[in-house]
Amino acid sequence: MTAVDTLLFDFGGTLDLPGSHWLDRFLGNYRSSGLNLSREDFDSAFSYASADAYRRGEPVYSMGLAELTDFLVGTQLDFLRTRSLPTFKAIFESIDEAALCRIQTKICGGFLEQTRTGLNRTREILLPLARRFKLGVVSNFYGNLETVLREADTLALFSAVADSGRVGVVKPDRRIFEFALRRLDSEPARSIMIGDSLAKDCCSAKILGLQTVWLNPDAASTRRPTAADYVISDLSQLGEILG
Repeated sequence: MTAVDTLLFDFGGTLDLPGSHWLDRFLGNYRSSGLNLSREDFDSAFSYASADAYRRGEPVYSMGLAELTDFLVGTQLDFLRTRSLPTFKAIFESIDEAALCRIQTKICGGFLEQTRTGLNRTREILLPLARRFKLGVVSNFYGNLETVLREADTLALFSAVADSGRVGVVKPDRRIFEFALRRLDSEPARSIMIGDSLAKDCCSAKILGLQTVWLNPDAASTRRPTAADYVISDLSQLGEILG
């Protein structure tokens, strides 16, 4: 490995609960609440709520994780009630407001518990790395990532946070990686990007000259793709790569 002094991390699915995309995590909690949606059924509601959060801009910037989660789930439920397939509209018409409120609370509670558990574990992994490397986050987020990291007691570990909602470009646009590297005063050749998405995290970073680590829970049964220099199934394995 070329000498490395900088580590860049994706956030969702990498730092918060490694290997778990937000869509799938929300969907699991919908099912636990009694709303048995398929991934295909839920995809439009998830995308709609995410796009709405991006559009809101500054009002979202001060939201902590709980407030953001409540906003996203509320918007998803509103979409499913009013804009989705007639089948789901009929399901929601049979649920009164009090029951719907309980469902939303359960979905949010489950998601938050999972995310906070993941962040707590990740912080313990990052602490020794922060003593050896400059750390940064590069994430497609809503403008409030620093607020979320501060709540999780991890913001101080990062010398740069490139939140697409603030930077104005989204991965895989190489400019968001360049933004983080400038903030860290780091060179691509001495940096590694770690993330759970080949397309968004690894491909552009690789072209830019960074080494790349693909976080994939199925790493043991997956061939290493061209865009990834390393494949790991858990963030704790970074130690083996970094020496």
